[in-house]
Amino acid sequence: MKIALGADYYAGLTMKGILHQYLQEKGYTVVDCGARPDQPVDYPQIAVAVAKAVRSGECEKGILICGTGIGIGIAANKIPGIIAAHCTDTYSARMAAEHNNANIITLGERITGIEIAKEIVETWLNSEFIGGPHQACLEQIIEKEIVFPLENLGIPREEIKERLERALRLVHLEQYRNRHPYYLSGGQRQRVVLATALAMNPDILILDEATSEIDPLGAEEIMAVARELNEMGKTIIMIEHNMEEMALHADRIIVLEDGVKLAEGPAKQILADKEMTAKLDLYPPEVTQLALALLKKGIELDDIPVELTEAEAKVSDLAHYIGYVFQNPEHQIFAETVEEEVAFGPKNLGFPPEKIKAMVDRSLECLGLAHHRETPPFMLGRGEKQRLAVASILSMDPKVLIIDEPTTGLDWRECVQVMELVKELNERGHTIIMTTHNMSIVSLHAKRVVVLRLGEKILDGPTEEVFRETEMLKTAFIKAPQIFRLMSKFPEIKLENYDVNHVAEAIYNHIKGGN
Repeated sequence: MKIALGADYYAGLTMKGILHQYLQEKGYTVVDCGARPDQPVDYPQIAVAVAKAVRSGECEKGILICGTGIGIGIAANKIPGIIAAHCTDTYSARMAAEHNNANIITLGERITGIEIAKEIVETWLNSEFIGGPHQACLEQIIEKEIVFPLENLGIPREEIKERLERALRLVHLEQYRNRHPYYLSGGQRQRVVLATALAMNPDILILDEATSEIDPLGAEEIMAVARELNEMGKTIIMIEHNMEEMALHADRIIVLEDGVKLAEGPAKQILADKEMTAKLDLYPPEVTQLALALLKKGIELDDIPVELTEAEAKVSDLAHYIGYVFQNPEHQIFAETVEEEVAFGPKNLGFPPEKIKAMVDRSLECLGLAHHRETPPFMLGRGEKQRLAVASILSMDPKVLIIDEPTTGLDWRECVQVMELVKELNERGHTIIMTTHNMSIVSLHAKRVVVLRLGEKILDGPTEEVFRETEMLKTAFIKAPQIFRLMSKFPEIKLENYDVNHVAEAIYNHIKGGN
């Protein structure tokens, strides 16, 4: 068994050193997550390091030590999937395992003797979760997550129940209400957070990329809720890269770059200004781009009679062939600098130094991170962290690249950069597997699409054929992109792809040909 071990620099290093030796003597593999005697660091950073080692599966369990064992446990429990239990004797250690299924225990160097600490660790490691009613208790966390702030506000029980049911229904989590968040996908966890905010019924609701990891129809429903709240007099502020959502729902758009306001105005005005959107790296809705492209060719959209309606191997061996980019970059990044993060993979695979340097330089340059070589990853923004996660995998030059939500948190320019690099890898013979809710990315880049509903495959085939299965897509809360839905009205116009410029040219030729 692999155990992650960490301690507060100011209270815990002595006990950590003794337990490290004790665990090794017992036959356990110990991963030392700090702190080190020569590196002062506060306990929250150590808590996160151990929690991430456990959460990622690198280690089966974790042990944290600080003065009392309390503060470091609170910090660890902020990481999704972590159940950290504070233990002061063998009884609490046994209960932590049997009743709470704790994957981390915390100890207090100032309140627990070394011999007792050894007994606590031994008891915990040799006790197993018994499940049953205790499993049921642990699985009530999603519902409690939503209800907790309402209870704190003293809202009547009946109203809390109504708000809970409405919030769960709006974000499609009714059937997951009694499931532990650890077993949810990134998108489902996003829904839990959104449901918590919706249940609060706030006067001002700030949605920061709230739909970025949610299926298209689910995103539509969330935006419909936001519109409903807005019509009730509530202010909705959306931070979003999806211009299709903005075109449909925003009354006013403010464009920011590095904290500076570059443009402000009605959505239609901002998105119709092709020169400005290009300059600001915005990506207007595809039908807007198509209209502008046709207008440039002298064709008004009114000339087109159409009505749109919504309708097996060792891990070390696999690493040479398969690269996996995590949905949440926080679960992947661990090095002290960006360059070290990107270099870790090829170093670990035993690449020669000159190849490592070339691969690192290429990955950093392609992902726009060359100027961040010495930057600590935790100082990067979400989009930059996403690019770093991709760069750290691309530097290993894998045969198969699995990318989980590759464009989450990225603006359109960053999306294009990532997807162009992915396309280049594919053309060089790499197999690319994407899991995504971004149907525009799918329509532009995917050759084959597999649609899953609750883990079951319901569609599998060429992209165009899959997108034509409208009713089946709806059952998975998916809909085809705008431009595909538009062109499905004109089956006589044959298309090789759904790039806006290609579609505009095809429509132009069709009309000028007398059709």
